[in-house]
Amino acid sequence: MTKANDDDAAGGRANASRQIAESPHALTPPPVSPLMQVAATFGNVVERDGSSTEEDREATAAALGRLRERSPAPLVVRNPDGSMRGANSTAQENDLRLLDTFGTNSLPFMLRARFDLENMCTRAGEEGDPYCVAINAGLAVVASIAPTNELEAALAVQMAGTHALACEMMGRTMRNENIDRMNTYLNAATKLQRTFTAQLEALARLRGKGQQTVRVEHVTVESGAQAVVGDVHHHHPRDRRDAATSKPRRRRALPGQDPIGQALPLAGDEERPVSHARRPQHRRAPRKPERP
Repeated sequence: MTKANDDDAAGGRANASRQIAESPHALTPPPVSPLMQVAATFGNVVERDGSSTEEDREATAAALGRLRERSPAPLVVRNPDGSMRGANSTAQENDLRLLDTFGTNSLPFMLRARFDLENMCTRAGEEGDPYCVAINAGLAVVASIAPTNELEAALAVQMAGTHALACEMMGRTMRNENIDRMNTYLNAATKLQRTFTAQLEALARLRGKGQQTVRVEHVTVESGAQAVVGDVHHHHPRDRRDAATSKPRRRRALPGQDPIGQALPLAGDEERPVSHARRPQHRRAPRKPERP
């Protein structure tokens, strides 16, 4: 790893640590209810006196190590006039990070993609921190997809918007008590979830992960053996056909116990007339009169 990559990774870790430290949730932790205190104690998160357990400290250290290995997503903040800008100190750094996030070197495309992301991931009338959190959450989704061109970036923006709207519909379903409105929101959420799955499949096909190619570069054939290279099919015995006429081969029927020599019909998929089920009736000889 080069020195520039080391500096970028160190800057990313510092940025992530600053985000965690400056988070309002980290400064003012919510009070713990007695039920959650008992759950945390049984889950080996805290001791009975409220202090962290050894298992929790080890898990936290492991989580911090994994966090340092991840590249931080770019952040945007809102200016007092309502416009958006990057969280870095210079405009050039912000533009470079966003251009790389959207996988493009076109500044107009990046600005339009960010504008579309802002419209799809934020609610009407939302202001302040919730507004910035919604935009940065969608931006993190795009960064996780890591588009390499404008087409993948457009699909990534749509996926971020679909995810945000699906979660919104699910939340409205849970917060509503009217059964008709619940069904409406739930149907919309289901359609959005299916759309998100279709978008994932489209992204996989776009990147060539939906196709599988088998290439044979070397074939070894021993002495006296034969090799076939090509598409080989194994046919069922019922599907055998005559090579000259391309018609199904007729098979001999099993001999039956009919005294007149009729054969039993053979089950199969061939169309042929079936013998009459009623056999000819044989007349019996007249009975001799009994002697007195």
